[in-house]
Amino acid sequence: MGRNEFPFAPYQYASAGLNTSLSDLSKWFELLLEGDLISRETLYQSWQPLSYNDGREAAYANGWESRSDGDIRIVGHIGGGRMNARHYFNRTRPEASVTVLFFTNGAKYRYNLEDVSDELVSILSPELIGPAGGLRQKILQRVAAKDWPAIEVLYAAFRQNPATIDISIEGVINQLAYAASFQPETVDIAVKLFELNVRDYPESANVYDSMGDGYFAAGHYEKARENYQKAYEMDPERFTHIPEIIAIFFTNGAKYRYNLEDVSDELVSILSPELIGPAGGLRQKILQRVAAKDWPAIEVLYAAFRQNPATIDISIEGVINQLAYAASFQPETVDIAVKLFELNVRDYPESANVYDSMGDGYFAAGHYEKARENYQKAYEMDPERFTHIPQRLAEIKTKLEKLKVQ
Repeated sequence: MGRNEFPFAPYQYASAGLNTSLSDLSKWFELLLEGDLISRETLYQSWQPLSYNDGREAAYANGWESRSDGDIRIVGHIGGGRMNARHYFNRTRPEASVTVLFFTNGAKYRYNLEDVSDELVSILSPELIGPAGGLRQKILQRVAAKDWPAIEVLYAAFRQNPATIDISIEGVINQLAYAASFQPETVDIAVKLFELNVRDYPESANVYDSMGDGYFAAGHYEKARENYQKAYEMDPERFTHIPEIIAIFFTNGAKYRYNLEDVSDELVSILSPELIGPAGGLRQKILQRVAAKDWPAIEVLYAAFRQNPATIDISIEGVINQLAYAASFQPETVDIAVKLFELNVRDYPESANVYDSMGDGYFAAGHYEKARENYQKAYEMDPERFTHIPQRLAEIKTKLEKLKVQ
């Protein structure tokens, strides 16, 4: 892994600063699993997650993400959205276990790297993919195809099968729903998946918190608030963040998909303003104007920052890009998103990423020809990074052909 382009804060460097190669990390895992670093017995014990008061198994074990699927214990972690280290431990036959180390250069569309690892393991050692993992793979394929009827059939069959009826799939469905919520075209499927969890796991406070996120992403703000509130009432010690979310994004009337980093910045600006730098301050101000749909004010703020001798040399490409994506998730602010993306294209023309993002902006606004032009430019500038673009161009071609027919 090389330099991560995500804007991690300095206090996160210890957990987000891994600088290694595939061969080195492979060697480290080999030593770990062979018992050279700590004994195997200690390692296996460290993989056993704690349990909640209601008996449910927690998702983490001593820093490892940990889940069980039949006789298989899957442990590991995703780092920076770019790499995944995952060990599939066969408790009855340890010698049949498999470790997957998956490195990427990033991805245009947010997805769960664990799904990639599961897919690889299903090819190498199908017996390491338990019933829940198999269901996860099948539903993931149907989410990509936007085939909700097929998802309903798969889910019902799993829940009614005597062999799988007692297997909890709350976590599996939750992850699938979040993955679907990250793309506007599958938000409706995300909402329906979250709703399945609310229906079938009503005693879990987490399903209501997640349901709130789903409704928020879909723009159903009153329903989002109701579910956030229910999660908090059921488990106030766990969901300590909910009062702040309700206060910031509902009481003050902001209705847009949000970045939790923005929530943190807002709280820190109240507690310790000196910890918010110039770019962070600009981000907060523009975010408020996006919520108010006040483009003229955004232009003034941006121009002042770019012309100020004290800030003129500070790159804000990433800040503007994040703000533009946040605005693009809601139909009422898509036009502002496009204008923000256009600022980046104008001021950072040597960055291939601004054209790829500009393509997303135009796509969200329904300007498919302009989207195609910008995707093409990004791909020409950096084909190794933007390997997803040919597929995106094919999608645009299909859309344009359908529009001609109509």
